[in-house]
Amino acid sequence: MTASLGACKGLLLIIQSDDMNIPDYNLLPISQKDFCCYCGKLIDIPKERTVEHLIPVSRGGNNHHYNKRTCCKKCNSLRGNHSLLVFIEILKTLYAVSMNPVEKYELEIMIMNAEYWQDYVNTAEDKLLRSKVNHK
Repeated sequence: MTASLGACKGLLLIIQSDDMNIPDYNLLPISQKDFCCYCGKLIDIPKERTVEHLIPVSRGGNNHHYNKRTCCKKCNSLRGNHSLLVFIEILKTLYAVSMNPVEKYELEIMIMNAEYWQDYVNTAEDKLLRSKVNHK
């Protein structure tokens, strides 16, 4: 078993990368464990916390921690198994029709975060996809 070290907002994080018995939640970076990757809200109720696959498993994404982020149930349900590009378009449509300034602000944050994750997917795609051997 190998351990990798990472610095995260001044905290030292040790990830046991070869131990498959560690729950998925423990493989997420400390700075992301309690905040939704899209809306950025604190998720302080454990049953409201879900694991988001940046590339959905149904679209060829893997279960590696590179492909997983913490997400609130509301955002995870809104995205479903859409690609990030489609999800961004959904958010932009909701933004365009919203008359509520608070909702528009929250949607702006979600759009910026989804675009950030899309950039991440574009640069790290090889680490996020299942290998061709696993496609059955």
